[in-house]
This record gives sequence, C-alpha cells and structure tokens, in this order.
Amino acid sequence: MKTLLTNRVLTLCAYSLVLILLVASCAEEPLEDIQPKLEQGLINYNGLQVRHDLSKVPENGLYLSPDELTNLLLRKINEGGQSTFTAIQDIPLPVESEITRLADEVALDYPANVYEPTESEADQIRSQFPGMSDEAIDENLETIEAYYEAVKSYMIIESIAAMVKGGPTMGGNVEYSVGPLCNHEWDFMKKHLTRLEMAREATNHASSEAIRRYPNDNGGNGPRDAFRHAAWNLLLAKRFARRKMDIGKGIDFAKGLADAHERCNLDDGQAAIYSHMDYRNNHVGRELFRSTAYISTSGKWPFRRRTIHYYTDELYYNIIKNKVDQAAIVAQNLRAIWAIPNTRMVRFR
Repeated sequence: MKTLLTNRVLTLCAYSLVLILLVASCAEEPLEDIQPKLEQGLINYNGLQVRHDLSKVPENGLYLSPDELTNLLLRKINEGGQSTFTAIQDIPLPVESEITRLADEVALDYPANVYEPTESEADQIRSQFPGMSDEAIDENLETIEAYYEAVKSYMIIESIAAMVKGGPTMGGNVEYSVGPLCNHEWDFMKKHLTRLEMAREATNHASSEAIRRYPNDNGGNGPRDAFRHAAWNLLLAKRFARRKMDIGKGIDFAKGLADAHERCNLDDGQAAIYSHMDYRNNHVGRELFRSTAYISTSGKWPFRRRTIHYYTDELYYNIIKNKVDQAAIVAQNLRAIWAIPNTRMVRFR
C-alpha cells in the first residue's frame, strides 16, 4: 500500500513537471500559433504586408501629416546645430525648379502610375506586396498608391533638407508662379511635391490666357481676375485628374490648392469679401471640368487602361469667357454673392 501511494505521488509530480514546462514554453512564444510573424523585411502598412526598406524611410515616417512633414524638414535642417530654424517661412528653400528636380529623381525608383503600370512597374508592385494576387492588388490600389506617395514625400523632404544644409544650391523661396508659395500653399503642396511643376504650369497658363482674353483690364477684381481664377482651377483639376486618371482627385487637388491660396490672401489682409468672390469663381471653374469630363475603362489590372475624356483648353477658355461676360454684377457684400446660384460667376460693381 505504501509503495502504491509513493508511485502515485511520483506520477503526479511528473505530470506537474511536464505541465510547468509546457506553460514556460508557451510563455516564451505566446503568439506562435495565433499570429504568425511577418517575413523578414516586411512591415504592415494599413493592413497590407509590404517589403519596405527601413534604411530609407522609418515605419512611422509613412504616416506623417503635413504638419509632421514640416517638423521633419525643420529637424533635418537643424541637425548638427549649424542652424536653428523654427518656422517654415524662415527657411531659404530651393527654387521650384530644384525641388521639382529632386522630386523627379526620387520618383524614378517607384511606379509612376499604380493603376496603369508598365510591365516592370507591375512586377515591382507584385514584389513589394508579396503574396497578393493581381485581383487583390487591384482591390487595394488606393492603399498601395498611398504607400508610394508616403515614401516619396519623406524622401523628398530629406532631399530638400540636405540641399538647404548644403548652402550653395539654395535659391530663395519655393516659387510656382510669379511669387513664392505662402505658408498655407506649402502646407498643402508638401504632400504633392511631385506635382509642383504641374501646378506652376496651370498657374502661368491661366494668367497668360486671362491677359490675352482681357488685354485692357487691369486684373484687379474685374473680368480678367474672374477669368484667371476659373481657368486656373479648371487647369489644376484637369492636369491632376489626367495624371491620376481620377476626376474626383483632380477636383480635390484644385480645391485644396486654391483654398490654401485664399487663406494666404486673408492672412495678408485681403478683405474677406474678395476671397468669397474668388471662392465662387474657383468653384465654377472646377465644376465646369467635373461636368464635362468622364473616364472610360477597359481590361483588368495590370492591363487595365483608362481614358479620360474632356474638352480642349481652347474650348474651355471660350466657355469660361462666356461665363465671365455673363457674370452676375453684385454689390460688395456676402448676401449679394450668396443670392446668386453657385453655377454662375460673380463680379463686383
């Protein structure tokens, strides 16, 4: 009886020891059977596994807001203690052409258009987002595009900082038209630095066409100014939509930059009533593009081809001039502007 009891005690001790070892083993790898680890070199970007080079962009650098990109630029420029800039307006930024060149150099390493990639770009996307079928890639192109844009934004900011710290290549403020980008415009364009040249071209074309159409107007707040605002917004929307093959994104880009421009005017002391007139005429230009453009699609990714259809610039200019000539002439007060349907341009008496 005593021997039997001893054997049972030993058996229980053995079971307890095995249980303790199992618990200890599970404690070392608590998620081994629940959540497989990412492969080496892969990170999770908004739910997608992506093969990402952390030596170029840290993982948290993929989620920076415009304000955080500004802070990144300031921090990179101030590294080493040679400068102590505290605000973006204090930095002697490179001229627009230099920033465009930097942006183009960075962009060369990434797909130019994830929606309609070349064969090599499609292979690059497949390689960087492993384990995804073409159908899965197609369903997640918005996220994939956002990833590449985040990488490029971070690297362009680093390149600008390096150029500023270099000194001799500095050329003054960022310029995209006849003057430098103001603070609000810079905040908006930080996420679109590869589109800086496109924005400058739209601005200059709208300005020159406004002068051609209204050579005798001084451009203050008369028909030339109204034409320029509408044409500028239409061209911004058209060019961005053509690049992205997305009409809505073109409209959003044009509105973002134009609204930023008006906020700068208000900061500079422009009376709010003039900005409200500009907001209206900007809106009419964008809506003209929205109402006349459409996209046709054929094929599946990566062989999908989308074609954006719209009028020629000359035809758009003719329509805008007609709208300007038939604009509502109103008193300089908000109530008078709001009383006019938002499809109609306005000018002040």
